[in-house]
Amino acid sequence: MKEQTRVIILDTNIISYFAQAALEKSIESKLHELSQQNFTFALSKFTGYEILRQENLPDEKAVLRKLNLFEAYDVTETVLFVSALFYTMIKSVNKDRKLHDGDVIIAATTFLNASLILTANRDDFAYPYFEEVETTPVLYHLDSQPGKTHCVLLCLLKPNNKEILKYINKKLSK
Repeated sequence: MKEQTRVIILDTNIISYFAQAALEKSIESKLHELSQQNFTFALSKFTGYEILRQENLPDEKAVLRKLNLFEAYDVTETVLFVSALFYTMIKSVNKDRKLHDGDVIIAATTFLNASLILTANRDDFAYPYFEEVETTPVLYHLDSQPGKTHCVLLCLLKPNNKEILKYINKKLSK
């Protein structure tokens, strides 16, 4: 019996790193490794907006090619409604936390599509509502900083549906 394919939503920072020469091969390798485990990849259409609005986009054509490699989920009215719930949910854990619209939209898209998230910023997806499946350190070097090693952590996260639904049901029953 063939194993069911699962979808991983790529966070905006993954696309940004994927378009950078220093990290392209490492990101490509990680995506290949995950595809061997029967995962496919998608992104929120909001990711395209976040990427293309950057003022210092190094190679817009290369970034567009990367974006077009993946299915893109629409930002629907339902996604926006759940995003608003996620915003208040995350704020309930840490009221001082700075949240970005893109992160809650990606989180809501992931939840609504029963997917996982691959991100390079674990803190954007609050515990206990998102749990780590695996974390992969990626070492890289920049031509502008020879002799210095940089590290980014690629975190595969899954929504904690029990905690999310508990919060949503409590919020909607008020």
